[in-house]
Amino acid sequence: MLSADSQARFSGFSAVTLCRIHGKHLYLNLSHEGLSDIDTLRNLGLINALKITSETYIHSTAFRLSARGFERLGADIERQHKLPVQKFVSLDMPAQRSTGKSQRELLCVKWDPQELCFFLMGSITETRLRSSITDVEELSYVMSPHLPKHLMLFEHPSTSFLDFIPQLAAATKDEKQAPDFYDITMRNVRLLLSEWVPMGGNAVVALNDRLGVSERVQGGFFTAAVDSNPRATLFRGGRLGLTSVRPLDYETFGHVNFEAEVFFETPADVIQVESFSVHCSESGHILFGGRLDATTGCLEGSISLDVLSRLLIDICIDSSKVLANLFDSHQADMLSCVLLDEPEKRNKYSCVLADSIQRRLDAHSVLEDDSLKNKVKQVVGDIRIAEDIDDAHLLVVGRDAMMLVGPNSEEMEPPVVVFCECQARSVFLKAIFSRCYIVVDIVNQANGLLQAYSNYPEILEHVRAIVASASEDILLLQEVQRSMLESIMVLADGEADADGDAMHSRLKEMLKIPALVKSLKRRTIDLQKTITACVHDLQRIRQSLTVIEEAQRYKLNSTIRENTQNLEELFRDDARSSTSLEIINIVFAGSLAFNIVDRMTGSYLGVAADITWLADFVRPYITTVPFAWLGINLLAWALLAGFILLLMRISTYQANRLETLRQRLVVQIDCRSLRMYLYSKNLKNQGFEVNAQSQINKYGWIENPGNVFGSVPPKFELEVDERYAFLLSLHVQVYKRRRAMSLKRAQLLLLLDLYLASVIDMGGLRACLNCGSVDLEKQQTLLQEAESCWRAANLTEQHNQLLEEIFSEQVAGKTSSHDEPWTPGESDAGNGSAAPRRLKNRISNAFNSAIRRLPAVRSRRADDALQLPGRTRMRPYSLTQIIRRLSLEVTDGLSKLKNQGRSHPNSQATDRNVEKTPSTSMLGSH
Repeated sequence: MLSADSQARFSGFSAVTLCRIHGKHLYLNLSHEGLSDIDTLRNLGLINALKITSETYIHSTAFRLSARGFERLGADIERQHKLPVQKFVSLDMPAQRSTGKSQRELLCVKWDPQELCFFLMGSITETRLRSSITDVEELSYVMSPHLPKHLMLFEHPSTSFLDFIPQLAAATKDEKQAPDFYDITMRNVRLLLSEWVPMGGNAVVALNDRLGVSERVQGGFFTAAVDSNPRATLFRGGRLGLTSVRPLDYETFGHVNFEAEVFFETPADVIQVESFSVHCSESGHILFGGRLDATTGCLEGSISLDVLSRLLIDICIDSSKVLANLFDSHQADMLSCVLLDEPEKRNKYSCVLADSIQRRLDAHSVLEDDSLKNKVKQVVGDIRIAEDIDDAHLLVVGRDAMMLVGPNSEEMEPPVVVFCECQARSVFLKAIFSRCYIVVDIVNQANGLLQAYSNYPEILEHVRAIVASASEDILLLQEVQRSMLESIMVLADGEADADGDAMHSRLKEMLKIPALVKSLKRRTIDLQKTITACVHDLQRIRQSLTVIEEAQRYKLNSTIRENTQNLEELFRDDARSSTSLEIINIVFAGSLAFNIVDRMTGSYLGVAADITWLADFVRPYITTVPFAWLGINLLAWALLAGFILLLMRISTYQANRLETLRQRLVVQIDCRSLRMYLYSKNLKNQGFEVNAQSQINKYGWIENPGNVFGSVPPKFELEVDERYAFLLSLHVQVYKRRRAMSLKRAQLLLLLDLYLASVIDMGGLRACLNCGSVDLEKQQTLLQEAESCWRAANLTEQHNQLLEEIFSEQVAGKTSSHDEPWTPGESDAGNGSAAPRRLKNRISNAFNSAIRRLPAVRSRRADDALQLPGRTRMRPYSLTQIIRRLSLEVTDGLSKLKNQGRSHPNSQATDRNVEKTPSTSMLGSH
């Protein structure tokens, strides 16, 4: 209907209405004239309506033609009535070549969940025409704060923004309005928006503290923006999105009144000066009030009724943003739970107060005149009550708002505020009730998923997550329900004690406030039953989960028991096999021992008679003695069998026990350097684990024997997340009874190797060694072990600083050439500091050259290009050999230096510096 209005094919003014579409709250421009026409067609029986409820308990209505409606369409209808409708619901298509006649394509309505708007789609050409039903027009207006007097402790002068009216009039003078725009106008319009939120005495105290009501300078600017860098000393931001707050009066535990001026972003051609008063009470009632000074095409004395519906929606959204800046996190969680994560679009009950209205209206004309009724419905919604309080006052109560017009409307504000307070609670109760059934539906879906757990065991984790989320929602709903019941009890007590004049009493009777309060109390108690039912459903799901978990646990225990029995049988079979193998080895040893004795004595070849020592010694003294030769053979058998069994048991003893270390890390790595490093290794196993969040690779290898790792090298395994370049864990495995080094030393060698290959940096090496958080004594212990297993490797990152510390006293104030060669055997008479400096330069140049060329060498899987500088060409050196040779040079150079220093005048200083070398080198590189 709005699209038709915009194309001037139908008449009618659209009003903004909050609707829920596909789980999202949206503001739609709906024509009440069009809705009234649909109701007329339903009354005439030309169309039928079908009420539908979605899975989230959102009610909608579908329409279709009735049999009588089809008959009416088949009758002759004048072309002037058909043509506008036909042009609206169809599009022109190209003419067909065969007939030469043009056709029209029927349009259908489609919802786009990505763009959150409707499209008119062609069924053949797939033409897309965007509907403007979701485009809410921005209005220019000036609004000053206003608060009912009975809500204030004492009267305050309110801020006025009348100075902005000329600016607004100049900006909107060229806007054209509909001919009936000024049919109904009001004077001195005051707007009240009422809502209920979970509140309490502690929340009011916290709100007062946040507003700074007890400070010398009260109020200030507030924002909902989060400080992403709280350690910074500077916060940058603009004025847009801020709220300026000025407290008026307060009770520490009861209420607080303040004025709020908003500075939200608006289009360039729109002027919005928006400031309203806010009343927050302990019972949870929040009232926003403002005096409408001027708006688009209207001044204070003639505010058109047509603009109020859009204006109320804009104020409703802005007031929600203001409270978002002031609510605490727990209140925000409760509102998000009840309002399905859209608390900024929560509905409020509105009240329009005016001193007079032009065109004169009464209750009868509002109910009977369709044109007047539709205009009033744009503001209040479906009309429920229309009464004339007296000749000068008109009361209209609708579903979404109420309107009170009369010269004494300001004096009638107390009962009006109470009624708005009740309606705000009613709106919130509807949201809670709908949310309870959504929770029930979610729990039922979880129950359905449990039925298929045997086929899909991974469903249990999903069900547990659903149960946890539903439990949190139910806890919040219970807290909200208790807060609602307490606030209604406070409202009932206050209403019983309230007194008023005759006009107040008459207004209460018309609004049925006492009955409304009792109804709210009954609904809140009934809501407790609904929440209790949700709790029972959730307990049923938990019991089902418990039963399933017990069944799985029993099945797991049974499987473990069966596997244990199978393992026991395997162990028994292995023991029997071992026993049989030992018997076979003993028999084999006997056969071997007998053969050895036969070969030693010549019996195997029958030449025993030709062996003189055997003929002279064995035969007279052994062969002739009964059982002596047999005893010798059995003794040989026993010795050989014992030796073989001892070797087997020693080998088993050394190979059976492993020592492992698994270290969990989160260290940044260089993936390219890691690939180059792994390219030089002989990988034994490699695994991958890829999911939506990470790509985890596992690499395992065994180092080559004979190098720094010893004859029995350890086994290493790395777990790496190559998607985000992190080292997650490392696994080291050594043979405890055949080890050539300790487990800690093997780990340290691996880390240093990774560091030298540029896989990890110095910060990562510190994190792996835990050197950043341990005390100095433990750090020295770690670094002593590092230096003992790979001393020179610590010089790769900060070797210049390290050497400077080693020879700090010898080279102080001295200079020498960096290119002069020096060997430990050279004489240094007459120059006590030249030798240390030359040694420093030699080691520094060697390490710079070796480490700089290391990645290129490893990429070719060869070490033939890496040699020590300053020497003749030698055989290729591996990384370990380079480190060893450089370490030996350091040790020999320092020992020579120490020996020479004993005959030198500065021998005492030299000895002292040499003794300091180990501790200095330990702490310097790290």
